[in-house]
Amino acid sequence: MMPVPSRKHVVVMPLPAMGHICPLWELAKKIADEDHFEVTFVVSESKVHEMEQRKISSTSKKGNHGVRIYGLKDGLTESLDKTIDPNHLLALVKEISPAQRAFLEALPTRNQPGNPITIQGISPVDAVIVDNCFPDPIPICRKRGIAAHAFSASAAWTVLGVMTINDQTPTMSDEAFFDGTHEDLAHTKAVKSLKEWLVACHNAMSQASSICLNSFEDLEPDFVKNLKTVAPNVADTPTYFLGPLLPSVSDFAEQKTEYAANVVKWLDQQKDKSVIYVSFGSIALPSAEQIQEITKALLATKRPFIWSLEKQAQSTLPLECCKHLNNCEKQSDLADCPYLIASWQPQKEILAHPATGLFIGHCGWNSTIESIGNGVPKLALPMFGDQHENAELVEKIGCGIMIPNISQRGERLVPAEEILTNIKAITGEQDGSNGKKVNYYGNAKEYSAKAHEAISPSGKSTRDFHNFCMNL
Repeated sequence: MMPVPSRKHVVVMPLPAMGHICPLWELAKKIADEDHFEVTFVVSESKVHEMEQRKISSTSKKGNHGVRIYGLKDGLTESLDKTIDPNHLLALVKEISPAQRAFLEALPTRNQPGNPITIQGISPVDAVIVDNCFPDPIPICRKRGIAAHAFSASAAWTVLGVMTINDQTPTMSDEAFFDGTHEDLAHTKAVKSLKEWLVACHNAMSQASSICLNSFEDLEPDFVKNLKTVAPNVADTPTYFLGPLLPSVSDFAEQKTEYAANVVKWLDQQKDKSVIYVSFGSIALPSAEQIQEITKALLATKRPFIWSLEKQAQSTLPLECCKHLNNCEKQSDLADCPYLIASWQPQKEILAHPATGLFIGHCGWNSTIESIGNGVPKLALPMFGDQHENAELVEKIGCGIMIPNISQRGERLVPAEEILTNIKAITGEQDGSNGKKVNYYGNAKEYSAKAHEAISPSGKSTRDFHNFCMNL
């Protein structure tokens, strides 16, 4: 009898923020579904329970596609999902670093026993896939002879930005983090408090065994060419488009809560493309005044809508809306509800449903690629960081409209009339505030088809995924 080939052991390390955990979790499951791979998902201990609560992971290894979850005792008590201050974010990343370093230095490999006292039950590791927001793991892995692959949970263009910044790059005010001026792809300047960290990330990615992206080639077709131009030091580094990394239909069924099932039933009663979905994620909450203007615009459309809005923010809704505010999360029958407002909404099911015709949000990358993958046009109100450039990309490909000159700081209050005008432009009822008439639904359908083609059995992202697995 022939011996059974040894399985390769891959460790996956996301930044402990849900926008980074989710795509790397999908990648971890995909790798585990391949033959001859063992996968360990190493995440801050503080996020393990939250992943289960949010139905991202299961309490059983079988429900996790065989992926083992390892809670890293990094002492993190604050959530990276609750801060947008760049200095605070960096402080939290640095807080995690000692535990990361100790873990990676103790890992057993095929040639080194590691430190079994520090890490129990971990088999020898062949490769590590690490979030490119962490500058330390890749150099540590290289020193130990472990293949280390950089993964970007953001758009491919953000990698270009990081690889352009170096020690000589001049700086600009931290305020630019909020208004989008730092996202020029030329990256002639770096946000002052982020520069040292960005240079460290640049140096780490320069040592990576490969660069992996949660995007697809037809969405960002010039990336590889531009990367070789701005960063010739990684010209020979393999680059893989692995996206869009979205949950499978079977995962939807496994993760569905009673409320999610009720929302789907409610959506089943609505006309195709009639529902507006609103979500600004867990960080980018608009001001109380902006929430009121958004609500006025939604009510003026006379369309059904679903809004993921935290409890404390619901008190800022206009009185007209508060009168009909329903505690929908605890209702078994939502049939008579004209709209659904709750602190959590089953976004994946909502965007995948044919009744959903528009997504209003901040344009974080995960929600952006989910809306593109599901063919849902987007009205973007970007708040900070990479959201401005993500919104520009959506507008450039004709899959949505970006409302300009706004940020998390709320210097400009976008009036309900402007929001309503752009909603009607996307739904085809009138021209937008920019005076353009664009077939947003047609373009969204086209890019959705491209996204699904990319992850089809013969698609480009599937090809890249198999090549990536072969090189792990």
